[in-house]
Amino acid sequence: MERSIHEVRYRLHDTVLEDIIVKEIEPVVSGLGFSIVELKVGYSTNLVSISLVIHSPGGVTVNDCAKVSQTIHPILDLIENCGNFTLKVMSPGVGRVVKNIREYGIFINRRMRFLLTEKKDWITGTIKKAEDDGIWADVDGGSQKIPYTNIKKAILD
Repeated sequence: MERSIHEVRYRLHDTVLEDIIVKEIEPVVSGLGFSIVELKVGYSTNLVSISLVIHSPGGVTVNDCAKVSQTIHPILDLIENCGNFTLKVMSPGVGRVVKNIREYGIFINRRMRFLLTEKKDWITGTIKKAEDDGIWADVDGGSQKIPYTNIKKAILD
């Protein structure tokens, strides 16, 4: 069963450690004025690699990434399963492929390119609203509803 964009809050991946990390850092990241777009945890010998993508409607600077990193690093130190870890905090950046429905709500008022199931070429528009079944975007000077089921791929422009 597909959950609504409002119900799929911060369940980014199904691994236990990722869920624990998101639960611990989300209020802090939000308090700093950012949304969590994506969190990934990778493993190698004796090292956990944590990548965090954050977003703010006003944009994300290198200094913002450093501030978030410095703020959440001590929290991650206290999470038992993190052990030795590296932390990388970054912005979504131009060219980011939208990976889940929740991201459309985060990227309101951002330009995107869409490859739709019924078209052979990309269209460009600005997301104005994200609903349970699709988005409203300004495309070619007019407002258009695009169901999620019609989007093959979406990329930040």
